[in-house]
Amino acid sequence: MRKLLATVLLPLAIAASLGVYLQHNPQLQNELFEPEQFNVKADAIAGIRYIPEFNGEPVYENYLLSTGEGYENIFLFGSSELTSHSDAVSYRFISQRFTTQVIGIGEAGNQCFSIYSQLLAHADRLKNAPVVIILSPGWFAGNDAATGTPSEIWLKFNSPSMLQRINKDTSANEKTVFAERFSEMFFDINHPSPEHKYFFYEHQLQRNPLSAAVYAPMKYTMPLFSGSYSGSPKSMTGIFHRSPLHTDTVLINWDSLYNAAKNKARAASTNNSMGVNNEYYDAFIKGRHGRFWTVPRSQNVEMNDFHMLINFLKTRGANVSFVILPVNILYYENAAELQPLVNELTDAISAANYPCYNMFTVKTDQFEKELFTDVMHPGDYGWLKISRFIIDNYHLNYERQ
Repeated sequence: MRKLLATVLLPLAIAASLGVYLQHNPQLQNELFEPEQFNVKADAIAGIRYIPEFNGEPVYENYLLSTGEGYENIFLFGSSELTSHSDAVSYRFISQRFTTQVIGIGEAGNQCFSIYSQLLAHADRLKNAPVVIILSPGWFAGNDAATGTPSEIWLKFNSPSMLQRINKDTSANEKTVFAERFSEMFFDINHPSPEHKYFFYEHQLQRNPLSAAVYAPMKYTMPLFSGSYSGSPKSMTGIFHRSPLHTDTVLINWDSLYNAAKNKARAASTNNSMGVNNEYYDAFIKGRHGRFWTVPRSQNVEMNDFHMLINFLKTRGANVSFVILPVNILYYENAAELQPLVNELTDAISAANYPCYNMFTVKTDQFEKELFTDVMHPGDYGWLKISRFIIDNYHLNYERQ
């Protein structure tokens, strides 16, 4: 009886009392849970081509999947590779030459669940939206695979205001899928917001009758004290119209660019045979080799997140393409153990009829060490090849050389 009182009846009484108290104190509601504003125009940051993280900034959040005035934006999602200073990085190389602009989103740790959540929060903009997602095979091995997107990284891209969008502008099934996955990281969040709690409670209602009895009052009192759940943000209403992808005539001598990039890579890697920049080799490798730690498929959270992401994109009709990065097989001794994971990625992408540029190989006769600056990040040559894929896939250029 004491256990029943402590685990069920007492939480019920507290939740009900709190809900009634806050319902009759609108001033306290506004002070504690002031709703976010979303009416910032995307053109306020026109010219920005790379956003490493959002950190709750409404301007950046609202810029996501926006379209230009008379031109289209291609949004390029990825992780640490996007922090490159190379002029060949797609959000520089393409944006400097074409009418269509490329916007890079992400930094280290921005993996499948983070990208999924960002896109889910802008689901109303996804129809025909040009999106490129860079997948690193390293996400699907080791701790990254076992845990998925780290919670501290997820929070940098998915603020409470983003969760408000998910709550108001997605289907019941989409909210259920999101709530189930989000609940797995809920206890990693030190100071959960009302929006975090709302989706955690949402999932608890589906677990079993006892869980539903405990959490239902907490979940259903949320609208009483959170003004953010009382209506849809203005910027999310109506039909989102996309601008067309523009085709230019730009002369690009790819062979010349490739040769220059490969020569640059070779000149930067003179103290090793791995194709790694000298400074990186001296600081981190010094003759050593590395190995990937793979986890059983049943424990691969990141792969499950990927399937959730691609299924959502297919349902929403996004104009998506994928890039699978290579790893440096001259450094990683067991890179071949990643092949089944890459095969699963390419099979799912092919089944969804999405274009994919798969740069991964474990075959020595196909491997090009000039692609890298280190053991997995592309340099100029790698980025030129990625940029060419994007240009060709979205038909940005009449000229091809």
